[in-house]
Amino acid sequence: MTTTTTSYLGRLGLRASNYDKTPAVAVPAAHADECWCGWDAIATRIRAAADAAAAPGGTAAPAAAGEDAAIAASAAAATPAAAATAPATPMVVAVECYPGVHDAAVRDALAARLAPALVINTADAMKPPAEIDALVAPFLGGDDPVFGRLCTSLEMADFFDAEKTAAIRARIAAATTSSTIAAAPAAAGLVLVAGPGASLLAPAARRVLVYADMPRWEGQLRQRRGEVDNLGARNRGLIKPSLQYKRSFFIDWRVADRLKRDTMDAWDFLLDTTAPAPPKLISGAAHLAALRHATTRPFRVVPFFDPGPWGGQWMREVCDLPDGPKNYAWCFDCVPEENSLLLEFAGTNAGGNGTATAATAAAAATPAAADDATTAAPATAATATTTGAATGGTARESRRDGKPLAVGDERSEEPTVPPRKNQSPEGAAAHNATATAATAAARVEIPAMNLVLSQPRPLLGEAVYGRFGREFPIRFDFLDTMRGGNLSFQVHPLSEYAREQFGIPFTQDESYYILDAESGAVVYLGRRDGANPDALLAALEAAQAGGAPFDDGKFAARFPAKKHDHFLIPAGTLHCSGAGAMVLEISATPYIFTFKLWDWGRLGLDGLPRPVNIGRGRRVIQWRRDETHAREHLVNQVREVARGEGWVEERTGLHEAEFIETRRHWFSAPVPHRTGGGVNVLNLVEGAEAVVESPSGAFAPFTVHYAETFIVPAAVGDYTIRPATPGARCATMKAFVRTRA
Repeated sequence: MTTTTTSYLGRLGLRASNYDKTPAVAVPAAHADECWCGWDAIATRIRAAADAAAAPGGTAAPAAAGEDAAIAASAAAATPAAAATAPATPMVVAVECYPGVHDAAVRDALAARLAPALVINTADAMKPPAEIDALVAPFLGGDDPVFGRLCTSLEMADFFDAEKTAAIRARIAAATTSSTIAAAPAAAGLVLVAGPGASLLAPAARRVLVYADMPRWEGQLRQRRGEVDNLGARNRGLIKPSLQYKRSFFIDWRVADRLKRDTMDAWDFLLDTTAPAPPKLISGAAHLAALRHATTRPFRVVPFFDPGPWGGQWMREVCDLPDGPKNYAWCFDCVPEENSLLLEFAGTNAGGNGTATAATAAAAATPAAADDATTAAPATAATATTTGAATGGTARESRRDGKPLAVGDERSEEPTVPPRKNQSPEGAAAHNATATAATAAARVEIPAMNLVLSQPRPLLGEAVYGRFGREFPIRFDFLDTMRGGNLSFQVHPLSEYAREQFGIPFTQDESYYILDAESGAVVYLGRRDGANPDALLAALEAAQAGGAPFDDGKFAARFPAKKHDHFLIPAGTLHCSGAGAMVLEISATPYIFTFKLWDWGRLGLDGLPRPVNIGRGRRVIQWRRDETHAREHLVNQVREVARGEGWVEERTGLHEAEFIETRRHWFSAPVPHRTGGGVNVLNLVEGAEAVVESPSGAFAPFTVHYAETFIVPAAVGDYTIRPATPGARCATMKAFVRTRA
């Protein structure tokens, strides 16, 4: 850890960092053995499932406890040499791949071990790339380098060519019919179909369905490295990674998530492909059981950290982050669309589940993956580094040593460029290093968005789900400018503008809660009283054109910022945090829609100017929100609403125009909470440690540490929070969606 001039931990009253960078959700005991590690074990399990499903009255259900010995005994049947003598089975193994998964590598690894009679690449059934480019063009915003329109109409089937699809389905049918098997048993057997849309090509009645998954975050890194194409395209290395991200954001991920939502309950297995080695397979039943379990208790998602041109040093010390990056600017501590969810398996299956050592993992790794071994930490099970799930000492290729990668513009604090598309390699390595696990194969990393897609009602609550659908509407993140610089001067679009221009039903209303601040720290909020709007815009445009720097003292209202201040920022309000502040940003989550107006004349981490959107910004600025308005309506709008023995509850916002309500609780004794039928998101903003408990014992006590964000699903109902040390003074900030009875 870097030594700082000022000990942030000391002034917070903390002896050491206790921030947990690898929170996990335990898989229910009934499914704790349903995880297989390494390609050999994975292929064996898939082969066993296919054999079981092919038998009369068979099913591809996961092995129950005690079955693994039998599966291991049949391992020889999964090798190419034994495949020729194995009983023929008219089954299809369909490996549905999320966009960005290395589907060719997955296909080759399984084909080498399953020796299928027929291998199908789903790309062979798709329309020509030029035709797909024309199909998605209406959603890409023309020449706009950042913004497009959210695709709500296309389905995965729209990317497939009807004639090619019919021909491939006929080949699959021919390879799996009884007559074919009887006529040529040596040539018959498994059919392997892999790639995006595999579930559309394989007959549902005759398949084992595997979903090869990974978080969107990993897909962005692969785009930066030129490893993957957009859905149905051939554009890796041919267009900027930022444009690949843009296409993924507006189109690919929407299409894939709709198919994921519709097929999730039918998955026989989920394949975690996030880390290069070793891969991990879990049963579909275990996946769903873990998601259901997560909605019955508080939980956290896996945070990640990024550097930026304005970034600070507070998180490095308080969150115990590694050296390497010049600074840490961002932490996404609760953005399910972006973050991962770790599933922890307690079982010890053959093949490495739960007990695999670094040596086991290395043996399972391919030569290419072995070359990606991190040099930042010893390759031991105790120091294996991945984002959330340990890989037995083999870190992800993108997160190994901080060497330069193909990086675009550095991301903005409220990106007008897509989040993390331009993260520095140091930040990627740091994200990797923040997810250290002691047991090599016990944890499986999945997109946290799977929980939102699968369990929206118990997670969000009926009213929130009715309003937002399968979207998680609350975001908590950190913005660190301690010993750093100002954030960009910016504005967020109004709801109607976001809806009309981008197809997004809500906008990024937000607030800044100050976790810590240096002397002289300020927050910019609104225009200065008397500042002429036309003159302000002219000054911004002149500065952007290379003229005199924007005179923020003349045009922008500034307010002193100290620890526990809360600044409300409804859409359309000019704002940014100044240097010397540690901000907990509480906001809505419509992704990337921020218009930067001035970036203080600096360059991004790549040495290039960052995009500025004065033209869009001028259309949404609410000029009536000047300094006087901000002081009266947006700064520290705190009032007490309840109290009890050892606790006080305060309402701190948000603005009446925003749909998020925030409450601060000060407590030295247990304080009662209620979800009120909607999801709660909280952060421990004061105190070293607190314990979340169920009054009825419905869930085990859940410990949270300073600055950790946690989610309490709507289905939890009543819960309490108390200091871990009796009598210690603590505080939480809680956010929830305002609903009406």
